[in-house]
Amino acid sequence: MFLVIVLLWYGFADMRRPLFFRTLLVLAGLSLISASRTAAQQTLSVEQFAKAIQKEMKRRKLRTVLVVDLANEEGRITEQTQAVTAAIFDSFGNHSGNPKYLRASPKRNMGQGAISAEDQASFQDLSVLCEQSDCNALLIGRVQILPAGKRVSLKIVSPQTRGVLGELTALLPVETGEPLSWIDPHASDAPPYAKAGLAGTSIPKCIACPDPNYSEEARSMKLQGVVILRVVISRDGTAERIVVMKGPGHGLERAAIDAVRRWKLQPARDRNGNPVPVEVPVEISFRLLR
Repeated sequence: MFLVIVLLWYGFADMRRPLFFRTLLVLAGLSLISASRTAAQQTLSVEQFAKAIQKEMKRRKLRTVLVVDLANEEGRITEQTQAVTAAIFDSFGNHSGNPKYLRASPKRNMGQGAISAEDQASFQDLSVLCEQSDCNALLIGRVQILPAGKRVSLKIVSPQTRGVLGELTALLPVETGEPLSWIDPHASDAPPYAKAGLAGTSIPKCIACPDPNYSEEARSMKLQGVVILRVVISRDGTAERIVVMKGPGHGLERAAIDAVRRWKLQPARDRNGNPVPVEVPVEISFRLLR
């Protein structure tokens, strides 16, 4: 940016130089501005953005960073913004390194207001958590949904002064933060599937359906919730396609997928008694025993 200012200054202000030379300086400065704007609009992978964040944190010699759920343009936390937060957090890799990254327990429900550097009340709960974990920075921000991708604008904020230490922006791919899914590589690729319980098709019944394991992150946060899946049960009574429709995040969707993949069911049958693949909704509740 300093170079751009110098070029434009000499181009516009230094009247002693020939007009042709001053014109070239102005054009060079404008080209640099255009190039910087183009670079800012380039799509980065989540991994590339995570590396840029880590580089900035290390440059500022931050020890522990608390990652707070991102919000949408209206300042609301949604399933999609939580999923984008999780994607970035997971891309940090080894969280025990330097700096160390922690994910803030979402005290606010989805749909409520997000945490901002200007909201003093928002920082009261986080300041306590920061003291316990020796946190010296918060990572907060917004997600803007665009046709070209998801623009994420982050701020590095001091939990003590609420001052902004730095800012990072990136355009992430469209699919970032989309619902998790799993497809058996050996599954048939021939939809549509029959709907269980309709048109003479029976409903699959569990033979062995073990409960899912709690994710370590959700257990440490004492998080409870419901994961809703759309599952295709094959002719042999196993899941071959799983799509997450709704979930509280923090690893519980992946835990639900892993559990359903292990299920063994009595397959659905059509009106002639033949086993058929069917699509069924599956709801899995995660509750901690008191």
